[in-house]
Amino acid sequence: NSHGARSVCIHPMPKAFRPATMFTLMEPDYLTPAYFDVYKYATQQCQRLNMRSYLYDEGGWPSGACLGEVVEQNPSLIYKQLTRQILTLPKGTPFSIPDSCLSAFLYQGETKIKQLAPGSTGTIDIDSARILQFNVMKGGTWWPYQYPDLLNPESTKEFLRLTHEKYKDAVGPYFGKTIHITFTDEAQAAN
Repeated sequence: NSHGARSVCIHPMPKAFRPATMFTLMEPDYLTPAYFDVYKYATQQCQRLNMRSYLYDEGGWPSGACLGEVVEQNPSLIYKQLTRQILTLPKGTPFSIPDSCLSAFLYQGETKIKQLAPGSTGTIDIDSARILQFNVMKGGTWWPYQYPDLLNPESTKEFLRLTHEKYKDAVGPYFGKTIHITFTDEAQAAN
């Protein structure tokens, strides 16, 4: 405070956050009782010095996964993405549309011929046939842990339970007083 600083943002970088690419030695580790003891002490010092504290909402980024705990606690909350597959098939080729397919279309050149139902089978009887097939894929490895479906409100509820409810228990009386804002980093739907 004697240097004119008016705010503090504790940015947790836990050991479990990208352990293969980012070397962190954070002690005490994220969301442990000892972490909250340190966090509460820092918040109390901010209040004593008439400074503001900003809550960084997640250990690492993007926000919303709690280092994979959201999906680990409830696997049904794993993110989903729409995928498109284009099959080019010569005349006489058998085809089978998976039961899990959302929708499929048969094209001749650029002209849509018909929609194909999930589970349907047949043989291509036209020239230059293409089947455009849409599926939902769950999960993936685009983070070092499974990322939740942020379009599902239950994912947000689980994230808040695992993170912000613990902050509330530790420093709730400082919310709106010393702790004025929460920073959210790159929460996003999978692309």
